[in-house]
Amino acid sequence: MTAAARVLLSVEADEAAMWRGALIAAAERLGLDAAFINAATAHDPTAIDFVVFTHAGPVRDFRPYARAKALLSLWAGVEKALALPAPTHVPLCRMVEPGLRWGMTDYIVGHVMRYHLDLDAALRGPGPAWGAPVPPLAHDRRVCVLGLGELGADAARMLAALRFAVSGWSRTPKNIPGVDQPGAARQPAERLRVKQVLGLGG
Repeated sequence: MTAAARVLLSVEADEAAMWRGALIAAAERLGLDAAFINAATAHDPTAIDFVVFTHAGPVRDFRPYARAKALLSLWAGVEKALALPAPTHVPLCRMVEPGLRWGMTDYIVGHVMRYHLDLDAALRGPGPAWGAPVPPLAHDRRVCVLGLGELGADAARMLAALRFAVSGWSRTPKNIPGVDQPGAARQPAERLRVKQVLGLGG
């Protein structure tokens, strides 16, 4: 009989129980035999098969986990994860999950609409019901999304669907309907001079 995979969970203390419960439920649903170990407890790094982590968890140096099959980040971004020492032969995987992508798109679109409609001015009221400056229509507003990865690309598509004039910047060319990406190799700073609304994707 194959032994259960030993999965180390390295997350913030106040989130450990939540993540452990969610991962146990997911493993049972998928028929995976896994034992989840809290990184805050004593354990042998050489006996760990997988590490599931956030950059704010208790493990900040993954080099002792050289026998692990993968390091699995619960975050979509990799900048902070890549800054942590780790064995170079162990794959580093980032989170790609629809709920995370959709939630970030909601957040980005909400803030673009906030600035587009100048909702802060309306909330500062009281003021006259009529006579406030009328914002341009969405198709007359240029929005630039810096980063067209899993998160940025989805946000750019949604903004384009709302009829904004959307440009995107990415290190590599992307084919996203409704999103203009001229000169992908140009630096983001060159774009900032001509854009009215800026969104940071990933």
